[in-house]
Amino acid sequence: MPIPAPESSRSNPAPTRVRAILNPAAGSRQDVRDALEQAFAARPDLHWEILETQAGDDARRFAAEAVALGHDLVIACGGDGTVMEVAAGLKDSPVALAIIPCGTANVLAKELDLPDSVEAALALALDPAAAIRAVDMGCVDGRLFLLRAGIGYEALYNLETSREEKARLGRWAYLLAARRALARLREVRYAITIDGETHTTRGITCMICNSAGVGIASLRMAGCASVGDGLLDVIVLRGFGLAQIARFLASLVHSLLPFLRDNPPPLEDYWQAQTITVECSRRQWMTLDGEPFKQSKQFTASAVPQAVRVRVPAAAVEPVP
Repeated sequence: MPIPAPESSRSNPAPTRVRAILNPAAGSRQDVRDALEQAFAARPDLHWEILETQAGDDARRFAAEAVALGHDLVIACGGDGTVMEVAAGLKDSPVALAIIPCGTANVLAKELDLPDSVEAALALALDPAAAIRAVDMGCVDGRLFLLRAGIGYEALYNLETSREEKARLGRWAYLLAARRALARLREVRYAITIDGETHTTRGITCMICNSAGVGIASLRMAGCASVGDGLLDVIVLRGFGLAQIARFLASLVHSLLPFLRDNPPPLEDYWQAQTITVECSRRQWMTLDGEPFKQSKQFTASAVPQAVRVRVPAAAVEPVP
């Protein structure tokens, strides 16, 4: 059941029971743990604990346990994959999520205007003046995602990006992987069913987006996309021809112009819906929030409105009447 709360709220009591979930493999460092311990120690009224993930699904399991134990705040310390797992564990609960962005791209943190530094993000997590924003999730075959499900080229270059390269090169690792993935690029036919109507097109990738962010503040593939509108955004890229690249760049610029953000982007193949079914002419890899999921020729994705409550700067939300 969706959280029965407004999309955004500034009514947000200070946390008293906090669990921090730290992913040491996602760029989190000892200084992140030190900063957590120092901040928590300065709050003698706070009951807190820090857990480190060791294996896949640990972050989701730790978050779900925090809900059962009555914590009122869970802090995710890691990249977008860690944040996705923690959000899945908190889905439809009243427990708030705070994010310490320690990954390579930190797309959701950028989307929500969260601070980049560990210290500032931690201060926001514990700040009683912070606001709460209800954020949607998406779901494919029972697996939740926060950012997007990608098949085709989107999945290929994510699979090509190793942890070692991300640790060594940062965001440049994605560009190198995207270049390598070009060697395996193949166009396929997509049959996309939205609200009972099927659209057929050909392309190199299909993205089902909850967030259309690209990891740079205010820059989105579709300016009208929002993580709180209860909808998923479908974007198909047909190829790397000059016309397609020009439309994609125009869409990025379009997202920067406030008076155009409520209009559809200038992309050839773009739709919004709560439920989308995609059939491909060829089996393709799929990633969820950049993490490998499965190979598939057909899948259905659904929006999960207001699935998780995220602490954000008060200035980032509109006042609730």
